[in-house]
This record gives sequence, C-alpha cells and structure tokens, in this order.
Amino acid sequence: MTSKNSVLLTIKQYNSITPNELFARIVGNYTNSNSARAALSRTLKNLNALGFIRKHEGFIQLTEKGLAELHKEMKNKLILRLNDTIIDEGNKDLDSIVKLLTTLIERSKTDSDLLKVSKDSSTFYISDLEEMIAKLSKDMEHMNYLSSVLTKHVASLKELDFPHEIEMQMTEESLNKLSNFFEKENAQELLIECDDMIKPILQEEFKAELKNQQLFVSKQNFSKLINFFKGLISQNIKSKEKIKIIFSGISVYIIENTIVFTGPYNKLAQAFA
Repeated sequence: MTSKNSVLLTIKQYNSITPNELFARIVGNYTNSNSARAALSRTLKNLNALGFIRKHEGFIQLTEKGLAELHKEMKNKLILRLNDTIIDEGNKDLDSIVKLLTTLIERSKTDSDLLKVSKDSSTFYISDLEEMIAKLSKDMEHMNYLSSVLTKHVASLKELDFPHEIEMQMTEESLNKLSNFFEKENAQELLIECDDMIKPILQEEFKAELKNQQLFVSKQNFSKLINFFKGLISQNIKSKEKIKIIFSGISVYIIENTIVFTGPYNKLAQAFA
C-alpha cells in the first residue's frame, strides 16, 4: 500500500486522529524521525489538497471523498492480488487464491461497487480456475496412489523387521515402560554410553562398572537407573547430556525430557503394544 493509502487507512481506523498520534503510528517505517515527519507533512498536504482529509478541532478526519478513495484503492488491491496470484504459472499459491476468492465473493454480495470493479478488472476466467481444479484432482489421485503404495511398503518392512524408532516424553510412566522392557528382554546387563563429564556421576549413581570407557550396569542395579531419572523428573531437572543405553539389540537415547527407543520393529512393537 502506498504512503497515501497507508495514512488514509490509519485515519479511518481511528475515525479521527491528532497529527502527533498519526506521526507515532508511521515513524517506525522510517530511518529517523525527521524523515518520517517530512514524509507525513508532504502526504497530509497532498491529501488535504485533494479533499481526502479535513482538520477539525486539532484532529484529522477522512472526508467522504477520502473514504471513497480508500475503498476504491482497497478494492483494486484485492482484485490485483487475485489476478497476479492466479496468472502466476510458476507458483500458484492455492491457499492464497482460495482466501482471496472467499474475501472477494463474500464482500461482493454486499458491495456492488466491488463487484463491478472486480468484473471489469479481472484478468482471469472461470475456465482458469476449472483447469486448476482438474490439475489438483489429478495431483490428488497421484498422491493417493503414492500413499497407498507407501503404506504397503511400510507393512512389508514391518514384516521384514526393519529398524524402527519410538519417541516419547520422559515421564514416570515412560520410565516404567523402560523398566518393563528390561524385564521382557530378560536383560542381564546394560551398556551405558555418555559424555566423559557425567560418566563418574552415573557410575556412582548406577553402581556401574567402567570398561573401555563404557559403563556396565548389572541387573540388580537397573532400579537405581530408573529411580535416578525419576528423581530428575521430580526435581524438574533436564539432562542436557545425551545418555545412550544399549541392551538386547535395543538402543535407548535419553536427552533432556525425551526418551527415544530404536531397534528391530517387532521388538519395539511388542514392547509398546
């Protein structure tokens, strides 16, 4: 929108506005206040000369002529945007087209001037929109086909027991699921990988054994590991260091308040069925 239209729209929004209030509304669009003040002064002088505004008791107000000018510009802007969006062969923004058409149709029902301007200024035809619908329907058919094929492929990968991933928030419930997973897999030992900075802390907390820079937690200490993370939750502490737990071909990653399970699909599906 031009500077003229921007000022007219601002005045309309406030019904009447003082010069200082108007200046405060537009100054942010300029590099400094002097430039803003000079631009506003020129614009107001032109608008006044055209009969689009009047001053009344220190306030600036729109005249009927100014209001009509603003309505005309807004109508032209709507149809121009619609024309540009529809005829853009390289990038048809369907969301914008639907929104603009909705606005145009609804406003045209109560605004005969807008309806006339739109008909006279339109550079697109109904057939253009029908072509878009046909292409959209064809694209949707293709996407539905791809979705169907991909769904079958996913089912096949599940049968072949390809790797899978399940992510969940770290809560007492999810930690209980992790504990139950240990039991289902009859895990006898957990391998822990983590940053060297927190390794001594975890070794002490889990009563773990350090071998080749990795921590090994025996079965009798699994509960210590679970209780450690439950303690973090109760104290609202998020671990910023990633901790990896490995057992029975399963990898579990814990970072901040998230638990991520990775491993063969069937094992994970059975564990979280």
